Amino acid sequence: MMNNRSTWMNLKSIIIFIVLLAILAITTFILIVFVYFDHSRIDNKDEVIEFVKKSSEIKQVTDVDYFADEETYDIIYGKDENDKKYFAINPTDNRDKEKLIILKKDDVLSKENIEQKWQSDCKECTLKKSGLAMLDDEVLWELTYLDKEENYIIEYFSLEDGSTYEEFRLNNKY
Repeated sequence: MMNNRSTWMNLKSIIIFIVLLAILAITTFILIVFVYFDHSRIDNKDEVIEFVKKSSEIKQVTDVDYFADEETYDIIYGKDENDKKYFAINPTDNRDKEKLIILKKDDVLSKENIEQKWQSDCKECTLKKSGLAMLDDEVLWELTYLDKEENYIIEYFSLEDGSTYEEFRLNNKY
């Protein structure tokens, strides 16, 4: 009887160990896939960075992002040798300096200003993400958020005056 109980405890321990090992393996796999896709959003990232450095005032890149609409854009955040901050918006796979858009951060409303104005207008909203966007050849700030009714909203704001350029509202059906 004691031997039976001991065998059952050993078997139970082995099953728990196998289940935990499987959970660990699945979690590791998911993380590896996520990191791969997150880093592969911009093809030829190093080449894009070199192109922007060579074609603009940006000499040090601080962040790289992308925006996808009808066309996709690489968005490079950086600064010059005097620590002045810039944004570069480049159509994906473009290596023509004429199509590269460079904005000096001091010449446009900052992300923080846009978010503060938005927060004062939408008090019960929850910001999900924000960043630069490109619609109809216009560089804009994109804010994605949930309103108080839990509707998902993507709103685009002018960099010049913070006015709403366009808004997409996904309403909850239930």
